[in-house]
Amino acid sequence: MTSTAAARGKAPKSQVARYQMYIDGKFVDAQGGKTFDVFDPATEEVIATCPAGDAKDVDLAAQVAKKAFYDGWKAVTAQERGRILLRLAERIRARRAELAELETRNTGKPIAASEAVWPPRSTVRCSPSQQRQWPLPCGSRWVSPGKSSPGTIR
Repeated sequence: MTSTAAARGKAPKSQVARYQMYIDGKFVDAQGGKTFDVFDPATEEVIATCPAGDAKDVDLAAQVAKKAFYDGWKAVTAQERGRILLRLAERIRARRAELAELETRNTGKPIAASEAVWPPRSTVRCSPSQQRQWPLPCGSRWVSPGKSSPGTIR
């Protein structure tokens, strides 16, 4: 069986990608050092190695995320948050072909199907054309008077 990349005239990648978790602004391995392999279902080739995080990693990530929220993100205006999310969406869209190929290699689906879902819907909702239709920045939330939980703007 040939991979979709090979069928498109591209040689399959023989190098195994090594991924890490992103915690506290740094790429890190799992604290326990464990990893797991990701396989291309079409070739059964190992295409990546990922950290197998455990409860300690989750606790650390939650602690630093809470600290980041209270030490900075909380004070960022909705407009600036929207601008940050737009920049993130642009970076994801710029890597569309690469991400679609990874999706194909990871799931075995045809490249056309992977390209149809990249970029993800979240980046489309944060596109400049969507921003013109929606007056508030993407990711904005509002809090009803007298309520402590946010509601989503629709």
